[in-house]
This record gives sequence, C-alpha cells and structure tokens, in this order.
Amino acid sequence: MKHFMEYAENAKQRIGQLKELQSLGLICADGDFVPSVHYPPITQYPAMSEGELYGTYAQPADGLMDIYVHFPFCERHCVFCHYPGKIGLQTEEKSRYIGYLKREIELYLSRFGMDRIAPRSVLVGGGTPTYLEPEALADFLEFFGRKTDMHRCAQFNYDVDPNTIVGEKGLERLRIMREMGVTRLTIGAQSLDDGVLRAMNRPHSAKTVEEAARNAKDFGFDLNVEFIYGHPGENYENWAEVVRRAAGLPADEIQFYRLKVLAYGDMQGDIIRKRGEAPSFEETMTMKQMAADIMGEHGFFENLRRVYTKDRKNISHYAYNQCCNLYDQVGFGITAFSSYRDRFALNTQHFAEYYESIDAGRLPMNRGYIRGAEQQLRWSIVLPLKNMDVKKAKFAQMNGIAFGRAFAAKVARLKKYGLLEETERAVRLTELGGFVADEVAEQFNSCEFLPFPMESYGDGPLNPYRDNAASDAFGWAAGGGGDGAASGGSAAGGGNAGGDGDVGNGGAAGGGAHEIAGAAGRVAGGNGGATGGGGRETGGAVGNGDMAVGNGGAAGGAKWRAGPAGAAQPKAGPAPAAKPGVPPGMSIDEAKRLLQARGAEQQDLFARARRARAEAFGDRLKVRGVVEISNICAKNCDYCAMRAQNAGLERYALDAGAILAAARQIMGAGISTVFLQSGQNPKNDETLCEAVAAIRAESGCEILLCAGERPKSAYEAFRAAGADSYILKFEAANPALYRSATHSDPQARLDCAERIRAAGMALGTGSIVGLPGQTLDDAAGDILLAISMKPDFASASPFIANKGTPFERMPAGDIDLTLNTLAIWRLAMPGALIPTVSALEYIHPDGQAAGLSAGANVITVNFTPKASRGKYAIYASDRFVVGLDHARRTAEKAGMGLALALESGAAI
Repeated sequence: MKHFMEYAENAKQRIGQLKELQSLGLICADGDFVPSVHYPPITQYPAMSEGELYGTYAQPADGLMDIYVHFPFCERHCVFCHYPGKIGLQTEEKSRYIGYLKREIELYLSRFGMDRIAPRSVLVGGGTPTYLEPEALADFLEFFGRKTDMHRCAQFNYDVDPNTIVGEKGLERLRIMREMGVTRLTIGAQSLDDGVLRAMNRPHSAKTVEEAARNAKDFGFDLNVEFIYGHPGENYENWAEVVRRAAGLPADEIQFYRLKVLAYGDMQGDIIRKRGEAPSFEETMTMKQMAADIMGEHGFFENLRRVYTKDRKNISHYAYNQCCNLYDQVGFGITAFSSYRDRFALNTQHFAEYYESIDAGRLPMNRGYIRGAEQQLRWSIVLPLKNMDVKKAKFAQMNGIAFGRAFAAKVARLKKYGLLEETERAVRLTELGGFVADEVAEQFNSCEFLPFPMESYGDGPLNPYRDNAASDAFGWAAGGGGDGAASGGSAAGGGNAGGDGDVGNGGAAGGGAHEIAGAAGRVAGGNGGATGGGGRETGGAVGNGDMAVGNGGAAGGAKWRAGPAGAAQPKAGPAPAAKPGVPPGMSIDEAKRLLQARGAEQQDLFARARRARAEAFGDRLKVRGVVEISNICAKNCDYCAMRAQNAGLERYALDAGAILAAARQIMGAGISTVFLQSGQNPKNDETLCEAVAAIRAESGCEILLCAGERPKSAYEAFRAAGADSYILKFEAANPALYRSATHSDPQARLDCAERIRAAGMALGTGSIVGLPGQTLDDAAGDILLAISMKPDFASASPFIANKGTPFERMPAGDIDLTLNTLAIWRLAMPGALIPTVSALEYIHPDGQAAGLSAGANVITVNFTPKASRGKYAIYASDRFVVGLDHARRTAEKAGMGLALALESGAAI
C-alpha cells in the first residue's frame, strides 16, 4: 500500500498545471470557487411571482418530470451547510411541515390539471429526510405513492444520515423505504475520520457510516456515499486513509465534494468563520488528485463529474437527467428549486412564508428566472459541459445555431490550453478540464453571473470576461453577414443563405447580422420536445384516433418507388399510381415529416403506436433469449468490429453442445424464443443445423436464426432442422449507401430475403438509423422498403461507432429518429414484432423503455456464455448487455409485463 506522501508527490504535476491556469486567468486568484450547480446561480434569482413564472409554462410534451422533495430538519447543523433548517427533534413542526408539503404537491397537481406526476427519477433530500419517526416516514411515502405514477421511474433516491438507518428504528426505516419503492440511498458520510467529523459537527462516527452502508446493502438498495475534501481538520494523511476506507465500502457510487466556503444556497454557512483553518487551495486540490488516484486503484472511475463508479449505470439518474439532458424537474418544500427547460423557480427560504403561501392557495415560490435566447444558449453549455458533454445535435436543436458558431474564440482557447476536446458528436472536457470543471463551465456564464469580478482573475487569455458578449455567444463577432437557415432562410444585405448549416436562423435584412428571433421564439415558447427531452423516455397516455398511413398522398411533389433491389428514387411531377409493395399514400414527404416529429407531435405519434400495439398484442412484452454463437464473419462492413479484416478481435465459435446448454438456460427461464445469432460464416451451417435439431428435440419453442446471407440450400437445411424464423436486416435501402458501407451487393441481400421466405421461415428485416452518409431521404426510404417487404419482424438500431472499424470516429445515430422509425413501423405494420434493441440503452439510459413507449413489443435477453460475450462486438465492445432483471424493469417502466411461461403459467 502506498504511503500517503507518494500520492501527494504524484499530484505535484497537477498542481503545476493549476498554477499555470491560474496565471492564465481561468481560476480565481485566491483559489476560491463557486460550484456550477445551476445556471444562473440560484443566489442571483430575482423576485418573481407564481403567475409570472407559470403563466407561460407548459408541462413537458412527454408528461415526464424529475422530482425533488426537500426536508429541512437535522439532528445538528453542520459547519459546511448553506441551507436554513430546524435542528433537533421538532416533532410537532415536522408534522406541520409534512402536512403543508402534501398540500403544496396537491396545489401543483391542481394548477396543471393533473391527477399524478409521472417521474423519470425522484430525489428526496434535505436536511435529513429520514430524520422522522418511522410512522411519519411511512405516512409521507404512502401519500407520495398516491400522487405519482412510478411505472416509468428509473431511480427513487433518498438522502440519509448514517444515524437514521442503524439500530431498531433505522432498520424499520429501511424496511419502510424498501416496501414503498425507494431503490437508492445516498449516505452523507462526509468523512471517515472521527476527528474531522467532530470538526464538521456531524452527529455520527466513522463506524456508524460503515454499519449504515452494510444495512443499506442488506436491504437491497443501490448505494451512494458522499465525502467532502478541503475541510478544516483534513490533511494528506487522514484524507488518504478516508479515501481508502471509502473505496472499501459496499457502495455503487462514491462522490467527492470540494468544500464550499462561500454560500451557494439561502444562508451563509458557519464555515465562513473557519476558512482560515481550512487547507490551502494547493492542499485542497492535491487532496482531489489523491482521491482520483486512490479510487482508480480500486477500480472506480469518474463517470459523472465528481462521481466515481465502477459501472456507469450506477450514476444518479436525477443528476444525469437534470444536468446532462436538461429535462424538466420540479421541486417541493422550503428552498426547493424547479429546473425547467427554459426557466427556474425557487421556493421561499422562510417557514412562515412557506405556510402562508400555501394557506392562500399559492405555490410557495418567491424567486425565479425565465431565460431568453442568450441565457438559454449559455445554460445549454454550462450544465452539460460541467457534468458530461455538450451534444452538438441537441445544442443546435435547442438554440438554432450549430455549436461551432457559439463562442468560437473562447472555445478555440480552451482547446489550445488542453481543457476542451471535440468529436463529431460532442464537446467535452479533457482530463485536465474535468479537474477544474466548475471554472471551465463558468467560462460560458454571462458577465453578470460570473462568481467573481474581472480583477479577481489573472489578466490572461482565459479570463472568463474575455470574448463573452452576446455577439460571441451567437457567433456574430466572427465578422460579415449572418448565415441563413439550412431550412431555407436568407440573409438579405450580406448574409450567406444556408452557408453554415445552422438550424432555424434567418438572415437579417440590410445589416447582415444573425436574426435570433427564431431561436428565441422556440426557447421562450417552451418547445417541449427539444429542451424537455420529449420522446426520449416512456410517456403519455395512449392517444385516440388512427394515423393516416395509406390514405392517399397529395398530388404533386416527389414520390418514392421501391424497386426489386430496394432502391428508393424520387420521382417528380404528378402523384403516380401506387407501386407494388409501397403502401398507398405513404410518400417520401410523409415519411420524412413523421421522422422529424418532436415534442407534442412526437408524443402523439408514440401514443398512436402504443394503441396499435395494444390492439394487436395487449400489454405483454415478448422476450427472446439470444446466444451469440460465433463472431467469425466473412463480410467487411465498415460499421462492425466483427468485420473480416479486424485482426485485433479475438475470434470464437461455440460448438453445438455449448449452444444447447445456453438454449436450455433460455427455456428454463420461461422464454419461448431461442435466438441464435452469428457472423456470416459458411462453416457455421453444420453446427447451426446440429444445434437447432437438438433444441427442437427438447422443446416446441420458436427457434430464430440470424447468420447472414446464405444459399437457398442452407436456408432449407435450417428449416428442415427445425428453425422457425430468420432475421436478415437490409441495413440501408439506398443501394449506393449499402454498397459503400458493406462492400457488397444490395440485390444479393434482398434475394436472400426471398429465399428465407421460400424455405418456409418467417422473415425479419430492418435498418441502421444514422449510418454514416445517411440522409433524411435515406432514412425515409428505409421505412418504405421495410413496409413494402411485409416482414414478420422489423428492427431499427441506432448506429454506434465501433472501435476497430473505419467508422470508429463517426457520430452515433439519433435516438429520436430511431424511436420515430419504430412508431411509424408499428402504425404501418401493427401485427409485426418490433424489438427495442440494446443499442438504444447504450446511447441513452432507459433507451429501451423509450423504445417501448414508441410501440416496440420485443426485448432480447443475452444468454451468451460470459467468456464469449465480450468478443461479440456487433456494435461496441462495451455494449449494453441485457439481463432478465433489466428486461423486467424496462417492461415495468412502460406499464407492460413480460410474456414468460414461468410467470404466466403457460406452457412453452
């Protein structure tokens, strides 16, 4: 085990970098900081009434929120805390507060005409929300359960003090929370050194933290534990020991917070009187680097800013949704904040005002902020950049300009000094940038919201006041005329129409500057889908009415014809008669329009798709069990790491015995479809036939194959052995795109589909959404080709860049395009089986639940032997592998049940 001074010595290089950044103006000269938790900072919200803030606000189009509930009661007031609260038992006051908290939630529901709130995630914090008698805790949770629809809630987190979950009452609280649906606990440990805990005025010991952590895991909770560094009493020696002990806790996530001396809440903490006793800036940042090094040695890595996990899936959904995805979040209770897609609300910090507002029938907010176009643009950089990354497509959708235009000079300097990096898809902090994430994010604060005056920073190129005007934010300062919209805006008087590909910016007549009214209108109008995450999660009640697919297209304009090779070519002029295999009325324009649906229009599309699914299949989610039998492939597709020319991939092939053993696990789990998948390899044919015959001899389950293009004789042999179905995705309907990406003949692919049907097997097909080089016309052509084939199954998978391929640096496919494809297919082919693929979960937490929201009705659980699973790099070596528990949770989020023989009592 390393001596603590070794870690301190290792941090010297980092400290040298920080001193250089300080001289360049990035870091405040005295080393102080204010965290970029919100933007604008909540201490700077102006007074605002409920009517002013909520008068123009609409609920998100998908009906989903994240929820925060605040309990302002603690056993003691900690030295570092910046929030008002009541100390000690306060039994009567707690009872009164809970009563008013319930009334606040009822007021919110009434204001928006809702019976219940549908949360993506819930965080109950404080204070100490478990500093209640068990009966009071149960009473609140029972009420909360009645006022929320938790079917699509991915994570229900409770903040706890260690003392409240030990002993008899502590175990009773754990039981109540578990029974009431809480899934995750956050223990505010802050330290594991008893001397430091006393200096913090914490009411617990290090031993209590460890006991509380064991209790939490014994009850089956996911566990997060929080610590503070840079506090008076901490030094290199005791801090290294704290981090080592923290890494040994049974925790899924560990967070490290830098001591915040200056208030960022509604009260200045007592820490201000002890700031002279705290470690220096250099010592504090050395502790930060020590923590990173020690955690890395124990297999923990930073997956969300200041958050360390061994698996990215263990991060806080609440933080990820609010700070990275910028989804709407509502807060209840004294000092609680609500973070919406274009505005903030902050509840009063005064108990008397809180109670008086609710008695008067008003929501208890007293401050707020509605962002205009400029602050919206800054907000959409500050929070995602600080916590993970800025996704370019989402940024352009929200703000009406490409990221490349925003803050061009500032971004160039941050890259020059190694703080930012950029890919085709996103802009993110480098390792060095992540170490000073708050300061880098604050580079994009407007000057009135920067935490320190200009003279507090070094007069260097990274002083945050430089190149920080509105003209810098929108790219006007680059000189010359503004660029018109890609959608056809013009720039009279000096602009270049369409020149920059920006979304939604018309040119300004006469002046040549950007006109931002379009972007501002979208922001202020509350656009829902773009900024509120519409359609990315499960959502909305099933809608009424049928979608008009196949009701006759409008005369004139372009129409599409699906030829025998799958080509999709526009034909100008009057609307032609329907071509064989093309649904009447489904034009290329209609397909493109539906693909671009967002917000309320997208949710209506999804609701109609769910209705079509319900009418055809009910509410049961079909489950397949897959065995990936071999990663050997003769093809050389540019998107797949199993391509023949990838010499870096370790190859494998299961024998028939191993395949049968895995199939027995599938059947034993009550799954009625055994799915055998492999690369395209002629040597697999004999093994497949042997395995299929063995499975068929033991069961009447469906046997589904996916093994690429084969001759007619092979398909006939598979069918004779007992195979029922076969999947062969056409991948891309555009022949040129298919040839370019796969280096093979698209006609041969479609011929194989006919052979599969001729052999007597059901046919599955589908496409890759966002394949590099794909246009919107291509994506629409994929939809039409799939419908024209009348498949039994149809699958749309978002493209994911894969290491070891020519496309490894390409951006991922868009999740909204993928979800819209699924919904369109469901409406056009209501009786088809449509899977929600694991690639959706890879690019977005709860992506598979979103697929079900869009009308999918199949999920595939992986039963490939673990020794081989990581080698099947079909879309990524670190792909998301679906287990049965995940499938069950995903079904629950969508209000569906798994169609398992063991659960239904039916025979396989």
